[in-house]
Amino acid sequence: MAFTTIDFLIFFCIVFLVYYALAYFPFTRGKGLQKWWLLIANLVFYAWASPLNLVFLCGSSLAVYLASLAIEKRERQLQADIAQADKAKKKELCAQALRSKRVYLTLAIVFAVGLLALLKYTNFVLSNVNAVAAWLGGELSLSVSWILPLGLSFYTFQNVGYLANVYWGKYPPQRNFFLYLLYISYFPHVLQGPLEEYEEVAPQIYAERTFDAPRAEKGLVRFLFGLFKKWVIASQLSVLLTPYISGESEAYGVIVVLIGIGYAIQLYADFSGYMDMAIGCSEMLGIRMAENFDTPYFSSSIAQYWRRWHISLGAWFRNYVFYPVLRSKGLTKLRKSLKKNKHLSSALPTAISLMVTWLLIGLWHGADWSYILHGAFYGIIITASTVLEPVYAAFEKKCGAVAKSKPFALFRVLRTFAIVCFGYLIFAPGDLSITAEWLTNLFAGADLAKEALSTMWAEHDYGIVCALFGTLVLFAVDLYRALRKEKPALGMQRSLPRMAYCLLLIVAILFFGAYSEADASQFLYFQF
Repeated sequence: MAFTTIDFLIFFCIVFLVYYALAYFPFTRGKGLQKWWLLIANLVFYAWASPLNLVFLCGSSLAVYLASLAIEKRERQLQADIAQADKAKKKELCAQALRSKRVYLTLAIVFAVGLLALLKYTNFVLSNVNAVAAWLGGELSLSVSWILPLGLSFYTFQNVGYLANVYWGKYPPQRNFFLYLLYISYFPHVLQGPLEEYEEVAPQIYAERTFDAPRAEKGLVRFLFGLFKKWVIASQLSVLLTPYISGESEAYGVIVVLIGIGYAIQLYADFSGYMDMAIGCSEMLGIRMAENFDTPYFSSSIAQYWRRWHISLGAWFRNYVFYPVLRSKGLTKLRKSLKKNKHLSSALPTAISLMVTWLLIGLWHGADWSYILHGAFYGIIITASTVLEPVYAAFEKKCGAVAKSKPFALFRVLRTFAIVCFGYLIFAPGDLSITAEWLTNLFAGADLAKEALSTMWAEHDYGIVCALFGTLVLFAVDLYRALRKEKPALGMQRSLPRMAYCLLLIVAILFFGAYSEADASQFLYFQF
């Protein structure tokens, strides 16, 4: 049930009306029924495509829930045993408890992540086995026909993050499974995120709340702006780019450049549009969700770009992959062995941890070598930046006036955007043969490119105008925010301007999106 469909509009209206009605009816007020209504809504929303999806959601969540209780129980047992033990015995008891808790943690994570790996990567492994067999002169055609449950990657990561924090003692586990399931299955974030920390969002979901008109209006504005991004920009660009990305049409010369730029805009409008709609819906219910984008295309470096793009995913990998790898025994020993060289002892373990993290980020996006290469591409750039930090520092010290000048700042932003667009030539098709073809044709076929542009304009002039208009609006909004260094706003402070803005967005969506050739119900990140 995509946010852009009539089904969702009807669904959300029902959820919204019943949710607040429960806070006002005398026989339901103060009885905590809102959270149970929200759980029912979550399960209906998630099972809409297929009830089988619930089996995977509940199974993965149940394994993590039981493991979290087992970890807590072992910790309580440890505290009771320590209270009666002497000093010598305490160390042994702590070591035994740590081993037990690690077993529970490992088993649950292996189950949850293993389920994700089995469903998402089995065909990738089998295809490589087939390729190796063909290279050796054999012939295999191994494959499976499993369907990936919606949102599996996102709720698996939330499950793992929750369990890790319970293991680290950051907070006690939720003792009611259905309340834990409510947090995991919360419908605005269950399919595409953002990846919410339990302690940030769960207390809000569990609380009873009354209707807040200004807050609901702000949420509506945010939802409509997300719909504008999706319908007016992303869906229109999808019609133009899909034939090239799918390999149906060949791209030459300037077309290849436009594919990189166009896909960067399409993916941003599509994914951030979804986030705006998710955050807007949640805000209308009085629940604040984390931001996932912060004007990423105005970043001055690749590292900064990834701190502003898919913020919650970057934070997840930083907290649960990068730091654990960096603090692992192997890298700790390496750091100590290089302690005579202060820079190298810090930079080399960091570089290794970064590369591991980025390869996993690439693999997370999809079961294809193109995604792994995309992750490696950014891993190499960010790792090189880390290793070369002394060089950058020396440059800024020697050429401070240039480094701090506005032209150089603009150059850095344009350079970063160009690198990102090039990266999307690897990422977009999910097929390295198409990427290789694009790069081969980059400086060839000028006449074919000109003919393709003429044909594209003749067939899709309305869609091109819509996409250009929407892109200019999005650019203006992000530029304003970047210059003022503001976080994404949920809407203007005064009600009248807010509602006028709503009407303008609705008119723009209807005027520019009503005749769209694209299917606005599909979001690009559903595949990941």
